[in-house]
Amino acid sequence: MDYPERVYMVALNKLFTYEPAFARELIAEAGSASAIFTLLKNDFTAVLRKKSESAGVVSYETLAADSCEELRWAEYSGISVMFCNDPLSGYPPQLLECDDHPLVIYKKGNLSLDHQSFLGVVGTRRATPYGREACKRIIGDIANQLPGTVIVSGLAFGIDIEAHKAAMDNGLPTVAVLGCGPDSIYPSSHARYSASLMKNGAFLTEFPKKSRNHKINFLRRNRIIAGLCEGVLVVESAEDGGSMITAELSNGYNREVFALPGRLGDKMSQGCNYLIANNKATIFTSVKALATQLGWKSLQSKGTGVQMSILDPQGSDKEKILVVLSSGSEPGVDSIAAQTSIPAGKLLSLLLELELEGRIYSLPGKRYSAL
Repeated sequence: MDYPERVYMVALNKLFTYEPAFARELIAEAGSASAIFTLLKNDFTAVLRKKSESAGVVSYETLAADSCEELRWAEYSGISVMFCNDPLSGYPPQLLECDDHPLVIYKKGNLSLDHQSFLGVVGTRRATPYGREACKRIIGDIANQLPGTVIVSGLAFGIDIEAHKAAMDNGLPTVAVLGCGPDSIYPSSHARYSASLMKNGAFLTEFPKKSRNHKINFLRRNRIIAGLCEGVLVVESAEDGGSMITAELSNGYNREVFALPGRLGDKMSQGCNYLIANNKATIFTSVKALATQLGWKSLQSKGTGVQMSILDPQGSDKEKILVVLSSGSEPGVDSIAAQTSIPAGKLLSLLLELELEGRIYSLPGKRYSAL
């Protein structure tokens, strides 16, 4: 039985999920996915059987029928299936610039992946309070100054989910790139965000239905985050974190990489500091600077953001803090609070803003110094 080309593309993706470059070479040689299966069926039965067994498929007929059923299931479930060889399928053109782009992408959600400003925001699963707060504030500032920017991350614990939540809280579209199939959410505890995320965003994955959550899947999805985005911001990362892989991939794709600096000695900032020190990332100082680096000229302001907050009514309190820190004594939070009479909760917020503005820096022991 003959099937449409898209069925054979889904079948190829099942067989060569981890070898998309090889599958694309086969398509280039044969002329189409359907032509490959004609060859496989007639002349390469042993090769197909070996591959099929690893994918849980036992024959050509079973593989084709299963792929056809998967497309029917996707349509019923409101999932778009996009193909790298079909521009009309909605496949994101920016991914085609990457040598290792997936054959197939499943998308759940109505967000278009064409002609958008995409920014990846990634980081460690073991995010610190500093990283979480910085992530929320930066994305809030992006919403104020770059409305419409799509925040892309991996739905993991830590910085990833903070980025998605901050985007949703601020009315920004957000894309979650999954390391599992389109029929599940991992981690399952984040499934509660599905409805809110899809209202103004999408879930993406290259993995077929019923895929197992292999560790390598979460490393491979990093290349989709990197390839989809014009720039990637690493908020917090250890030197061996998965976000470092995303940063390296982004550099390889000629994308812009930004990193939020952290305190010396903080394990979850060592990766960011390494990227900055080795010219693998631009130091993040403000959304305005990020927009300039990316060439995003539609910078707007609907209110005060991180680097603009010196203009708000809290400005006088910031000046008090700067006066205290200018003494060179490197005081702690308690000492600053005593000298400025600023409540502790408000003080911590102002200290973080000043640090993000590049006007102060933090030291071990929760001490601070002016730059």
